[in-house]
Amino acid sequence: MNVLTMSLLAILTASPTPGPDPALTASLSQAMDRFALDIYREAQNAGQGTCISPLSIHVALLLTLEGAQGETAAEMARVLHLPADREGIAAAARTLLERLTRRHGDGAQLRIVNELWRQDGYPVHQSYLDRLKRYYGASGQELDFSGDTEVARQTINSAIATATNDRIKNLIQPDDLDAMTRLVLTNAIWLKADWAEPFEDYLTKPSLFTRSDDTGVKVPMMNQFGYFSHYVDDEVEMIEIPYAGKPGLVMQIVMPRGARSLTEVERDLTPKMWEAWSRICSKQNYIHLRLPKFELKARFALGDALRKLGIKAAFNQSTADFSGITDSEPGLYISKVVHQAWIRVEESGTEAGAATAVVLAEKSADSPAVIPFHADRPFLFAIREKGGPVLFMGRMMDPSVRR
Repeated sequence: MNVLTMSLLAILTASPTPGPDPALTASLSQAMDRFALDIYREAQNAGQGTCISPLSIHVALLLTLEGAQGETAAEMARVLHLPADREGIAAAARTLLERLTRRHGDGAQLRIVNELWRQDGYPVHQSYLDRLKRYYGASGQELDFSGDTEVARQTINSAIATATNDRIKNLIQPDDLDAMTRLVLTNAIWLKADWAEPFEDYLTKPSLFTRSDDTGVKVPMMNQFGYFSHYVDDEVEMIEIPYAGKPGLVMQIVMPRGARSLTEVERDLTPKMWEAWSRICSKQNYIHLRLPKFELKARFALGDALRKLGIKAAFNQSTADFSGITDSEPGLYISKVVHQAWIRVEESGTEAGAATAVVLAEKSADSPAVIPFHADRPFLFAIREKGGPVLFMGRMMDPSVRR
């Protein structure tokens, strides 16, 4: 499990503060945990997930779900592990986001910014805009995707960079938008947190880090002696490193033990297992903590991962139903979902940023059904004049072999 995923999971599993319907808020938090493991595994399977913010992705999809109907909404809700009470979930989301961003001191800051960007003049239901504003604090802004796509792209990227203290730049690439883009829903997250007990700079020394293939590399390794919540069994070892200024905010680090590999730990990990480790990891032991300084960043498209998890109708022009957003024909579908994340861990603490964009485009009018024909196995071929004799004919068994 990568560090950014763990830190955000730790935030989400903190005890809820009093608020409307705390049971539903807890249920939403658990849903986010389950989705976090799902999307993390898909990102890892695609070789993309060096760091990821499941919270950012989940919230961006919640913004989109607010306008989904029918099977499109049902699929999205299943993948996001949401209960049936959509109205209650929206209220729970507002409570959860308010709790996460509440300041408790100068040691930790967490900023979450949601936005809706729409084509100038494109008809969007006022009820949808009102819900995004009420429950997610998302303001709506108009841009000219059709007439000046590049200016629209730069405007969105600039807003995301501002929200993340310039840590997430150019989330949306030139080919992510086109003249058919009608809406872009974005979520941006920025975290800056000092350790409760900072590492002393003079104790940072080059030390050996053993990679998964058993080769070693020297890296700057921070050192600290102190009492930490710690858990160990035959398969894993966990430690919690607390941050200052925000009760319950910790970085959880899990390492495999014995013959277990990190890949095996990640493969077998479940939300219940993670919750159990977090609950057991309460005993304070005196630890010599050695932690590498590191910086990670990643950017990737999530369309394939979300389709594999079960969101299919939303990406299909024939089946997508976002009539909760607009009645304009021929309607909308999700053309892309893009994500970018960055994290830095050093002696003073942690800084991390992430952003997710869901791009909704207008369907092509009278789009035909797509019938695949993939010549990816042996086939027969013929060259002929229509109505006349065959000029050439043959069989293709292996395109890599030239005869």
